[in-house]
Amino acid sequence: MNDTFAQYQESADYIRARIGSFVPKVAMVLGSGLGFMGDVVDNPIAVPYGEIPHFKVSTAPGHKGQLVFGTLEGQPVAVMQGRMHHYEGYSYEEVSYAVRVLRLLGCDTLIVTNAAGCVNTGWKAGDLMLITDQIKIFMESPLRGPNLPEFGVRFPDSSSLYTPALRQVARESAAALGIELREGVYMYFPGPQYETPAEVRFARIAGADAVGMSTAPEVIVAGHCGMQVLGFTPGPAPQRAGGAGRRRGLQGQILPPGAGVPEEAVRRRRMKTLISNVRAVLMDEACTVLPGAYVAVEGSKIASVGTERPDGPFDREIDGQGNVLMPGFVNAHTHVPMTAMRGYGDGHNLQDWLNDYIFPVEARWDDRAVACCADLGLAEMIASGVTCIADMYMRTGVIAQRVARAGISANLSCGGVLFSDSFDPETDHDCVAQRALTEEWHGYNGGQILVDASIHGEYTSRADLWQWMAGYAREKGLGMHVHISETRAEHEACKGRHGGLTPIQTLDQYGVWDGRAIAAHCVWTTPEDWAIMAEKGVSAIHNPVSNLKLGSGIAPVAAMAAAGVNVALGTDGVSSNNSTDFFGDLKLASMLQNGANCDPLATLPADALRMATVNGGKALGRKTGRLAAGYDADLILVDFNALNLTPCHDVVSNLVYAAHGCDVAMNMARGTVIYQNGEFLTIDIERVRREVRDYALPLLFQK
Repeated sequence: MNDTFAQYQESADYIRARIGSFVPKVAMVLGSGLGFMGDVVDNPIAVPYGEIPHFKVSTAPGHKGQLVFGTLEGQPVAVMQGRMHHYEGYSYEEVSYAVRVLRLLGCDTLIVTNAAGCVNTGWKAGDLMLITDQIKIFMESPLRGPNLPEFGVRFPDSSSLYTPALRQVARESAAALGIELREGVYMYFPGPQYETPAEVRFARIAGADAVGMSTAPEVIVAGHCGMQVLGFTPGPAPQRAGGAGRRRGLQGQILPPGAGVPEEAVRRRRMKTLISNVRAVLMDEACTVLPGAYVAVEGSKIASVGTERPDGPFDREIDGQGNVLMPGFVNAHTHVPMTAMRGYGDGHNLQDWLNDYIFPVEARWDDRAVACCADLGLAEMIASGVTCIADMYMRTGVIAQRVARAGISANLSCGGVLFSDSFDPETDHDCVAQRALTEEWHGYNGGQILVDASIHGEYTSRADLWQWMAGYAREKGLGMHVHISETRAEHEACKGRHGGLTPIQTLDQYGVWDGRAIAAHCVWTTPEDWAIMAEKGVSAIHNPVSNLKLGSGIAPVAAMAAAGVNVALGTDGVSSNNSTDFFGDLKLASMLQNGANCDPLATLPADALRMATVNGGKALGRKTGRLAAGYDADLILVDFNALNLTPCHDVVSNLVYAAHGCDVAMNMARGTVIYQNGEFLTIDIERVRREVRDYALPLLFQK
């Protein structure tokens, strides 16, 4: 049997009709031991296997045989309560059929569990094993037959089927919960008989730690589809040489959850973390630096900040070793996937650079290339201390998936354009994209992802789109993201088209600034523009490196701030900045105004640090950018033992003028450590490098 893409699509379409606008992100393939997880999701929608076109029905005892859609700890999940097995008479393609359907529904992560037998003589019953790799010698590949390129390439990479970054998250979670977590290799045997003593000895020689009759086909297909995978064997019972048939107790008996998993690991809970022994930069009005500080985090929020140790207990304690803890940076204007174009087309003005270099490359994007280049861009930002971004780019749903997995927060927008004379919001590409993005992602995971309405710029669109976007933003309560007055030519051409009105003034006539809004660049804005921005709460996003590199000019942000405009900081795309080391933009933002105004007090270090933190939070409508109770736990630890930060007479001055991204020792986003001591905990950086090198760059640059 070789299923066609149309069959998978038919199955997915049927499920979509049942679940409406719900979009799952994490697929969980569970057997009898952990099938109960499907019973504890919030707002469940159950779809029996037998009702889904082309689905098979599980005959294994204890398998409910249904898909359950809902949320678990805020994550949109699809739980398979029961799987299909080869020993039931199904082909490997049929066993793994559901994985491809779940990928079409939106899942980018697969979690698998199985009740396996332990062949590692050093382990005991009840141990929980994190699967690091698998052996499938005795099975045909579920990918045999004609390849379906809609899902992946003919010969997918299998070097990291079980995603290293997810394994690290599992290790941290297990340690925080007091779970002893084994790690090992899982070996697949087709069954239905249990392994013979000779097979057990062979499995040990082959390097296996546990053996079983499931999981491997689903994982292979998930890898083919580009999904991240996390696998567990809960509570493997011991299998000894000569002990055939004893792996699961009596034949047909269902293995319960292992005794080695404490009860609190199953209960829902909010992790409590205490960070101690730090110099805390509070980013309050006085820009206070609090020595010997304790910062307590509960869930995704800061619970307390002070010099007295708060009452515990805590699931995790981090000793800051006297280093500096500060709010994570808010990069308030980015084009994340453009990391692919680092250094490409340098040495041209903005319009030539866009038309002759950037736009032709962008026409070649596909989802896979956007995904890996977005991962690369997110990793670079995370390593330099960014915890929140405002991104404007195409294929925004793919970027949303990567942001969700990376763990940072983001305000995402499509960058609406309109060049044609006709306009129908029901069919216009960017209006359709805006609605779809909002419905799928706005408010995801408790606000980790917010969707903003957007207009790429006055010069790339017309009044019909401005009016529609402004109305849609009002209707849905969205912010607005627009490029404004980046170059003199853009600014003056707008005045010529609109009777002397600047881009800010022109868009104001159509209600674009009636809600929270960010205006990127603002290099050539005027005092009259600033009055509108201050009155309506429009934030200016300063991109000093990009503006200088492209010769666009210097935004008068000191004067704008004096006029009451909230000024935040952005890197722009790597194609026009060449880096997202946010400390570089921070330093330039401070010094540039002093030089341009011949005034060393025009922008003080504390002013620049506010642009990069609390002002960015305000611009994006988020409670981030300060160390204070109730704010998002977006925190970075900066290693002040670095040579470039020694000596330290003034913490804030050193952060602005002397620090680099490589000084960031830890990045905590929304209460979760996502980067520590040079290691990415949510991004498989080696896989990203391979994907960019071997797939994205050849596709985009035709080399």
